Amino acid sequence: MPKYTSTDLGSTLIQSETHTYDLTTTVDSLGSVTLEFGESFTISLDYSNIEILEQVLSEAKSFLEDQAIDHAGEGSGGNDKEYADDPRNW
Repeated sequence: MPKYTSTDLGSTLIQSETHTYDLTTTVDSLGSVTLEFGESFTISLDYSNIEILEQVLSEAKSFLEDQAIDHAGEGSGGNDKEYADDPRNW
């Protein structure tokens, strides 16, 4: 049986509107990724759930990008067209 190992991938600061979290990421030899948000909470996910989280965050990021582009064009005299790249229309 292989020996259990855990690899620290590092940490970074994540800021919300009210808090700053020290996000630490580790991967272990059992196939789990552990995300520690300071002392607030910890979540361990397997590969398939990491993929789901990645997809959800990617979709949210795209939505925010499109929203920022739409807001940047407001008041510029353009018309209110629906855009194919708007995730709300997918």
